[in-house]
Amino acid sequence: MVAARLPSARGVVATLLAVALAATAVTAGGTVISGPIAVVGDETNDRVRSDVATTDTAPNGTNATVMVAPRRSVDRLTSAEAIERGREAGWVTPSPAVAVGDTVVLRLTVPGLTDRVANATGETDDVRFRSLIGRENVSLRLVQKHVSPHRERLTVYLNESTGRSVTADPANDTYYVASDLAEAPNSWGESGVDDYLHDAEFVPRLTVEGDHLLNPGEVDESNRTGEFTLVDREGSLTGVDTDKRLAPGFAAAPNQTVTGHTTLAPGSTVTVTVTNATGIETPKTATGQVTRATARPDEYGPPKFVFESVLNLSGVQPGTEIGLVVTSNGTVISDQYEQDRFRAPVDSAGTAVELPATSPIRNDAVRVERAVLPDGGFVAVEQVADGTVVGSSGYLDPGTHEGLRVRVSEHVADNSTLRVSLAHDSDGDGRYFVGADRSYADSMRPVGATVSWNATAAAIDDSTKTPNATVMVAPSGKREALSSRAAIRQAQREGWLTTSETYTKGDTFGLRLTAPGIAGAVANKSGATDEARFRSFLANTNTSLMVIQKYPTPSRNRQQLYLDAANVTTAVADLDNDTYYVAADLAALPSSSPNDDERSFSEPWLIDEHQYVPRFVVDGHRRLNPGDIGEPNRTGQFTIFDPDATVAFPNETAVTVPAGPAPNQTITGYTNVAPGTTVTVRLFNGSGEPFPITETARVTRESPPAADSEENRFRATVDLSGADPGTEFLIEIGANGTLIGGPYRGYVDPELAPTATPTPTPTETPAPTPTATETSTETPHRDPGTTPTETQTPAATTETTTADGLGFGVLPALAGLALVLAALGTGARRRRDD
Repeated sequence: MVAARLPSARGVVATLLAVALAATAVTAGGTVISGPIAVVGDETNDRVRSDVATTDTAPNGTNATVMVAPRRSVDRLTSAEAIERGREAGWVTPSPAVAVGDTVVLRLTVPGLTDRVANATGETDDVRFRSLIGRENVSLRLVQKHVSPHRERLTVYLNESTGRSVTADPANDTYYVASDLAEAPNSWGESGVDDYLHDAEFVPRLTVEGDHLLNPGEVDESNRTGEFTLVDREGSLTGVDTDKRLAPGFAAAPNQTVTGHTTLAPGSTVTVTVTNATGIETPKTATGQVTRATARPDEYGPPKFVFESVLNLSGVQPGTEIGLVVTSNGTVISDQYEQDRFRAPVDSAGTAVELPATSPIRNDAVRVERAVLPDGGFVAVEQVADGTVVGSSGYLDPGTHEGLRVRVSEHVADNSTLRVSLAHDSDGDGRYFVGADRSYADSMRPVGATVSWNATAAAIDDSTKTPNATVMVAPSGKREALSSRAAIRQAQREGWLTTSETYTKGDTFGLRLTAPGIAGAVANKSGATDEARFRSFLANTNTSLMVIQKYPTPSRNRQQLYLDAANVTTAVADLDNDTYYVAADLAALPSSSPNDDERSFSEPWLIDEHQYVPRFVVDGHRRLNPGDIGEPNRTGQFTIFDPDATVAFPNETAVTVPAGPAPNQTITGYTNVAPGTTVTVRLFNGSGEPFPITETARVTRESPPAADSEENRFRATVDLSGADPGTEFLIEIGANGTLIGGPYRGYVDPELAPTATPTPTPTETPAPTPTATETSTETPHRDPGTTPTETQTPAATTETTTADGLGFGVLPALAGLALVLAALGTGARRRRDD
């Protein structure tokens, strides 16, 4: 994804990776000049003393493309293969803007350079290309556009070897120059870029033997190929208002997701730090990776890259505020007089709102089955499309409330999506007002649920409604734990009983059935409880509850599985709401075919990817899904799948999972087994002390910000501190004693080795005496769908250097750099199979 031009630039300098793709020969000869190439004459044309035959137009096919990479990434981009790996991993990304301090990749296609490189001196293509651009009659430079009348145009020269590495890929007519602008000489006789250059635009230019081969003519012309904007290192959190307050806030619980946007390059690491809080020790930090995804923080500004982090706010006193800052490399990003230090309210962790599974809208009102408001407040209903409030309850005291109804305005359009949320009585007036009363929050989202408003359904009386069904799934062996309505509610709150349109073999199958009109018949049955009476009702010879195969195979009859068998099914009744529940392991149910009513208690054959439909028959009448079972859009329809799992790879083409030789390395994956299931992640066949490793992880259902639907994920934490750097290993995933995924390949990446990362000390309220701050020695982790995190490398001098993202600190000295580059060889650009 390409980020649009980004705003404001300030004080820090950028690193540039100039990538020159070349194709035709340039004639030899030309004027040799001494000293740095200087701008003379008409500054708008950027003429240099050697431009004796300046071309008016560039050769056909000349173009430039800008990409960005994390700060101090030059040492990681010393070969064509390394650059390609960076593109595949997502930390070398197209962008027309670069944050100061980040790396810029300027890819140039300049017909006329290949033969010239071939004729230069040197044993390798890298050395020959370095020799060519190091000549005094060759100028590779960046020229500032649109200079004010009272300032001199700045030119940065990339010919010098200081802070630069070179590699070549002649098989693809591609050449690379990595240069740190902080060390590159400029036309003012200094190094780097001055602090005053806010939103400065630069144009790449290449002059060989006096001919302008890239962007000839006036520098200030529009649509110059490869131009980019140098912008500030900025970062902000999502949901912040003009007072730097985050809304709606967080819950005093773990796994509180915080997102933000930044000008930093994808692959950079940012840290969200809780600087002050009541109830926990601070500072408390969480790291996140900048991704290729973009967001537009305001209506008029350009999009920025997105990052996400997860905070553990357990123990924070509800009703208080926490302070937050966004840092990179130990420095608060774009902190102008501490204005970018955020505040966020924290609510109790138990806040919840539940709507009925069926008929959430009735008689022009939204029905609320259960609402928990720890501090009291309101239930509010608003239209998702425009945020218009269409209904609210009266003031509710602190505590749990059940059976609420919130009348909705008659002006709501049919099929509108409504959000039902909980709100504080922030102003204490006992009346709900959206601008004054803050929503209860969890992970920066309002606590609530959505429902589709259907005017016709809202006006229908319950007695005229037809039954409907919803499939639910739970982990294997949980049938008996779902023996009451309270147990079902608790399982739903804990996240291990969830609605689903699929069922994985081995999981616990649940069916929620709304059947108006049978409550009286159930109540008249024998039994001490509603559950016992409902089971007695199901046991009638004239009652049948089953799931039926929708499309049988040609060689078999349609299969029917019976959910009314008392010894293999748990049944729950909620007569007040005409709702009933059954839970079972489908593999344990008796079965038959429509042509043979005799039930078989042998294990039924459940075929992968086959669809099943529930049917409820009472007194010979099909109360649920009457007619042909093969009709489309049957209520409660679901698909059966074999259990499966996979690990999460860094990108769509990767086949290897990277991890660092450190503790607390995360193996993330996806599976179709029910949320709440414990999966086993096994790492083996690796070199080093820890292998084999076996860890467990809980499956959770998540809704990633960029995903279109929910997905079941697991995260296992393993200790690879004893693993040999560079070793490969295998990964297998199991559940319920069965292998469900793998083996997949993993790799212990030595570049992800842990280094000490200083934690910034809060500056809002200086302490009277020095206090110890937390210092992390762990490698920050991320889902493998992102790129590797940053490390720090001590410099060889007495100067302290820091890193942001995928960097390695200060570049080596010129002599060492030349030796490294010469060893890279002349291999054609290829993709490494990690």
